[in-house]
Amino acid sequence: MRPNNVGWFLVIFFLAGGIFFWIAIPDIWIGQIWVVVALGLGVLYLFMGRRADAADKLKREGIPAQGQILEMTQTGMYVNEQPQVKLRLRISGAGLTSFEAEKKLVVPLIALGNLGIGKPLAVYVDRTDQSNFTIDWSGAATPATIEQQGGPPIDLNADPAAKAAVMDTLRRHGIDPEGNVDLRQNPTVRAAVLAALGEKGVDAAHAAAAADPATPVEERKPGEPIERMRKLNELREAKLVTEEEFAAQRQRILDDV
Repeated sequence: MRPNNVGWFLVIFFLAGGIFFWIAIPDIWIGQIWVVVALGLGVLYLFMGRRADAADKLKREGIPAQGQILEMTQTGMYVNEQPQVKLRLRISGAGLTSFEAEKKLVVPLIALGNLGIGKPLAVYVDRTDQSNFTIDWSGAATPATIEQQGGPPIDLNADPAAKAAVMDTLRRHGIDPEGNVDLRQNPTVRAAVLAALGEKGVDAAHAAAAADPATPVEERKPGEPIERMRKLNELREAKLVTEEEFAAQRQRILDDV
């Protein structure tokens, strides 16, 4: 969490006022105290900013995963009027061995409704140190659905791992996932998103048939697996899918043969 503008205003206020009082009436020590307070707040806010930068980097480069809440405890502390909570999570995801971890976190007020024993959270895990992870509160609080022509919307909120994979894929292609994103005119990114969903077990292409058995599903042509493999290799060579996504989709194509 980053310090807001009010926090930095307080730093400037105490620093400027402290310097004034220190020069004008140094004997009463008000100025010195205010300067110390300003410096303390400044160091705290710089630390918070660096932690926020590290969390943003994890969201860009980390492994999208799902954290299931096993236990939650109030600490009684608040930061910027937002509560700090101690969570024990079971974290699992593609390429990860499931593990449990505990962490104290400041929870945005808008995300409090996502807390509950057994509830899933969108998590990003460091690729080199799985003890280092961050929770994507914005991803947990923002509704996310995928709409496709001829089929019902797919709700990704029930599957935080799939939702995180889609968000991560869009960001890697330079697309802001906030708001409505139309990929009908961007087949490359659309293929990458479908590949990310497939890796998480979400078959977007056949969701309509799953929702309504009467919905027709196009039969695959004999030569289609070769064409799918060719397109998948092109995405890999262009570095538009990760090695994990490539391996998962390759196996799905082979399973369909």
